[in-house]
Amino acid sequence: MPGESGRLVPKTIPNPIHSILEVAQQVIHRISSKKGHGVEALFGLAALGGLFLLAAACTGGGANNASPTPTATARLSAVTTIYPLEYFTRRVGGDMVSVVNLVPPGVEAHDFEPSPSDIARIRSADLVVYNGGGFEPWIDRALKSSTNPGRIVVEAAHHEEEDGEGHGEEEHEDPHLWLDPLEAIEMVERIVTGLAQARPADVQALEANGEALAQELNALHGRYLAGLAECRQTVFAVSHAAFGHMAERYGLEQVAITGITPEAEPSPGQLAAIADRLRGLGVKYVLVEPILSPALSQTIAKEIGADLLPLHPLESLTPAEAQRGETFLTIMDANLANLRTALECTS
Repeated sequence: MPGESGRLVPKTIPNPIHSILEVAQQVIHRISSKKGHGVEALFGLAALGGLFLLAAACTGGGANNASPTPTATARLSAVTTIYPLEYFTRRVGGDMVSVVNLVPPGVEAHDFEPSPSDIARIRSADLVVYNGGGFEPWIDRALKSSTNPGRIVVEAAHHEEEDGEGHGEEEHEDPHLWLDPLEAIEMVERIVTGLAQARPADVQALEANGEALAQELNALHGRYLAGLAECRQTVFAVSHAAFGHMAERYGLEQVAITGITPEAEPSPGQLAAIADRLRGLGVKYVLVEPILSPALSQTIAKEIGADLLPLHPLESLTPAEAQRGETFLTIMDANLANLRTALECTS
């Protein structure tokens, strides 16, 4: 019933252990007063033993009264901002984590702005994983407007802040670190740390999952090293400047038609200069992304007599890719195959 302060006041419930012990005392008294009555004494002892077993059951059996092991019903809620982070977090968290990715399939991740329902998800999440490096210019505002003292926030692609400003304001860095498999391993390690902080009871399972994924990413790195070792070209043309980290890792150079964000379109003079350079290098392919408009790439390709090939930045999947069950690793392998074609690799 409500108390004077308006709060619900719990009723006083009799402790069943006290009642059982009272009955036990009565049984002991009767046994001691029945000297010479062996049968009654035996029945009394049996009843006494049953009472003590009942008391033990009510107390949970002592050692079995410890906190239960976390189960699937107590999963952490995690919010990620882009597809690679969703994939990494799902792989590390497994059944221990429920993951919602904010950028849905088919949406250009650079254009994304969170809705009020997205802000609500960020507010209620146990863990938020974002990329950083300026990829999500809205992230600082979203976190500040959705205060949650218990929430853990992970910046997966940690960048050094050269200008001393917030991570959401940096535009000069290339934030596409996940396209370099070794950088992706470091991102996975940061996600493991964040999940372990949120769920310390499962740190061993989380670390094991992270190690398994790191091994797969290291094997992917090995495939890229071998596959790109002997190529006639070292320069490849792309829709936008998302592949700088990958290119640097494997001794290549990207020539991008647009900037780090696809909205940074070149002037007609810049387009002409790009076409001249690619023509002079004998580039035979222009690599296009599945979600961006191919118009500028088609213009360059027509100008230099090149063909188009897909190269996926993995910022988000297409609906068809999501439906087919494509993953970060399968798409990265497809990227490698197309890079080998574009670079005329023989190894």
